[in-house]
Amino acid sequence: MFHAKNNERDWDLVSGRRKVRVHVSGPVASRDINSASAFAHRGHGIALLPSTYCDEAIAKGKLIRLLPKWTSSPIPVFALYSSRKFLPLRMSVFLEALAGWKGPLWIKD
Repeated sequence: MFHAKNNERDWDLVSGRRKVRVHVSGPVASRDINSASAFAHRGHGIALLPSTYCDEAIAKGKLIRLLPKWTSSPIPVFALYSSRKFLPLRMSVFLEALAGWKGPLWIKD
């Protein structure tokens, strides 16, 4: 389990308009997404993973999506920087890549 406390965690899941909170527990917990992914890939349990960590393994049949109609709640991502004036090129490139990311909910303001 990712970010578990005492090997317990609540997962907030969404399916259309339905929202549920599922309490999960197990013998292994991790605060590192790579470790949680590795545990799941090696068959040591379940994990709530971003699609970038599991889509390929699901397509190859190495992982099974247990709740295909459910997903985690959208996770907003914010980029904070001091000013748009004199924005370094690498920051502009990073912001463009982040805006094009098909990951968590990206709020443009």
